[in-house]
Amino acid sequence: MVNWMEYMNYDTLRRLVKKYEKPNRKNSLILIPFSAFPKVEEKNNVREYEWWAHAVEAALSQESFAFVVANYTIRCICVKKEISKMQYEVTISIPYGRRSAYQDLLYDICQCISDDGDVTLFVSNNPYALKAYATITEIQESRIDAIKSLIESNAVSCIHEKGLAELMKEAGVGRLYNLMQLPRQEKKEIFCQLFQSNFYFCEEEALQKIGYDATVSFPRKKVFISYCHKDKKIVNAITDCMEESGMNLWIDKKSIDYGENLSAAIASGIAECDLAVLFLSTGYSNSQYAKFELQNIVCDMIQKKIRWFIVKLDQVDVQEILPVLSNYKYYDFSIEKDIFDLTAEIQKILKRCEAEK
Repeated sequence: MVNWMEYMNYDTLRRLVKKYEKPNRKNSLILIPFSAFPKVEEKNNVREYEWWAHAVEAALSQESFAFVVANYTIRCICVKKEISKMQYEVTISIPYGRRSAYQDLLYDICQCISDDGDVTLFVSNNPYALKAYATITEIQESRIDAIKSLIESNAVSCIHEKGLAELMKEAGVGRLYNLMQLPRQEKKEIFCQLFQSNFYFCEEEALQKIGYDATVSFPRKKVFISYCHKDKKIVNAITDCMEESGMNLWIDKKSIDYGENLSAAIASGIAECDLAVLFLSTGYSNSQYAKFELQNIVCDMIQKKIRWFIVKLDQVDVQEILPVLSNYKYYDFSIEKDIFDLTAEIQKILKRCEAEK
């Protein structure tokens, strides 16, 4: 095991940091390659270099932090120095699968930024977390308006939950990102090659050209469940059977979150469904929310946006709930009391909905 105190004192470490600090720049980011430190006993022992990072951090000041960045493209100790004169810092989230749409903007920013500014690219090629960010830092006040104008003209949204310091820590602690400081005053062709070299997986457009299409979706038809909460025991038993048979249900106990507006949620739920199952009972006729649901369902049915299936749970007179209901055939569960037969009948209606659309 390497004892770093045998090799370097604080003065030596500070000189090492200065050696890799870009001359005549006030930038806060310094990358020191592993090769600048004494070799550790075990090859590629990243843990050993973390001790060196702590030593570098202690040698500088409380206003700095250092950590290891080790991935396929870069292996170094990164030093983030706090710059009191920093005027501007912003982070852009880059969609991994549509990154080419952002490279022109980043190129223009790099041409605009001063020698004291930086555009740092963070790319995660972890298949379970494909994402990318670019942080833009600038000290020169005269350049800030031009950078802001470029971002606004490209209608790019900036994020505020993460900045250079937070992304650097994620790169160090989680080894999450490939990291690159994008070049300034570089030919565009070379710039784009360097930008794209940080990404391992192809873009959405390239996948579409060879037949992959992530936009294709064939969801099951959705069934809206309208009922009175006094009947929830039997309705829950029926809807459990419906779900087990493969139906996609909208039901308030699962589809409405705490704090959500009930009326708006119900109206939205009805609008996204193809079939409404009405569980009518004496309690239903006294439920305000049930009546609200029924009014919306009737409106959508008149406009031929939704079908309905009526289930009579007890001896309720359906005409008292809504006169028009007496014109429709209903399933009398108060007599049949067969959950599986009821589920099969609803399945038949649902298949008709699928055939019609």
